[in-house]
Amino acid sequence: MRITRRGKSALISSLAVLALGAGAGDPILLSAGAAVATAAFLDFGIFMGTRAATRRSIRVLPASVRGSTVTGEEYSAEISLECASGGVYVSGVEAEPPFTLDAKKSANGYAARLAIKPALFGKYVLNEVKVSLRSFLGLFSSSAKGKADVEVRAYPRFYPVLLEAFSLLEGEAGEGDARSGRIGRGTEYAWSREYEPGDSMKLIDWKSTARRGKYCVKDFHEERGEGALVAFDGRAPGMISADEMARDLLSALLGLAKEGRSISVALLNSGGVLMAERVPAEVALEMGIREVFRMDHLADYAPYELFPPGVRSRLEKMGVPESGEGGGVSADFRKVYWDLARRLRGSKADVLYVGCPIYDAGGLLGLAEAVAEGGGRLRAMVPKKAWVDADDLDRAYSMRSTLLKTYQTLERIGVAGAMSPAAPLAQAA
Repeated sequence: MRITRRGKSALISSLAVLALGAGAGDPILLSAGAAVATAAFLDFGIFMGTRAATRRSIRVLPASVRGSTVTGEEYSAEISLECASGGVYVSGVEAEPPFTLDAKKSANGYAARLAIKPALFGKYVLNEVKVSLRSFLGLFSSSAKGKADVEVRAYPRFYPVLLEAFSLLEGEAGEGDARSGRIGRGTEYAWSREYEPGDSMKLIDWKSTARRGKYCVKDFHEERGEGALVAFDGRAPGMISADEMARDLLSALLGLAKEGRSISVALLNSGGVLMAERVPAEVALEMGIREVFRMDHLADYAPYELFPPGVRSRLEKMGVPESGEGGGVSADFRKVYWDLARRLRGSKADVLYVGCPIYDAGGLLGLAEAVAEGGGRLRAMVPKKAWVDADDLDRAYSMRSTLLKTYQTLERIGVAGAMSPAAPLAQAA
């Protein structure tokens, strides 16, 4: 318990008035000082007598709150705080960060909006809320704790994209999914078949019709979009950047798969360049998912444990280890970038780079030059603010300066997306 500022003023004033009254022999001043002192004493007595009962009566409703969100997005829930006042008043309600409470007084206590906007993925638990109490006259104050049972799961940023990738792999996305890859009717003849209602009369194969005595139509091989290469450098300065890069990698692969384009993948986080050229969309997606869980920072923090059993089961079928395994980093990454640039030099490649250029800006610029020589294009998906993962302010400032200069240089040489790294694939196209 402590005396409030109002209480201190009241006590000092009463003592001063009593002293003046005693010195001057003024009964009015003495009476006034005594009245203030008596009121303070009564306020103290009532507060002490009812404080314990008020503390015991504090209840947070609902008794249990369970929720989930995605890192960087807000989760909120409506709760209420009930307590028996009896001469003790609730002056405020607070929650321990990163939770926040916006409380408003209600008939039985407080109605509050509990919110959290996590910066990192993981489980966030709130076991109690702090309740500020004050006496009837506001001369004394104290605090109490109300028991709470709140648990919020903050999934990684890449989690929604992971679920969408699973849906696509299982054929739940419907028309235009990764398996069909249809962009329109092709021009390469495949075979002729019997006419079915709905077939265009322009496709009738008159020779086969005459030979079989039935209407036949021509079928053509489906055309797929032009190929694209996704180059992924899995080095990240921390968990936030790693999460963003994982989301960007899966988003890139998913976007290309939905467009029906053939996909080549170059993984630069496995001790060299792991190149898979023109693989089916489902193969590229599975490669990307496995690589995400091999990134050092994500493997260390095991986001796997946050996921529901159904998602963990799907990952197990893909061979993703539950504990996570770091992918390791090549000893000489300059050679890795040089090797990839050599492969692409002179070819009209459409390259989508996902990574954090703070580690090898020169390698990325060399890759961009090699792509430009062949008349291709390079788009970049990079962490929006990679410097937030820095351990101290000096390091953060250095990282920020380096990254902004790199992004500006990439923009000058025609690399799209570097200055707006959070832009969706469609905007970077």
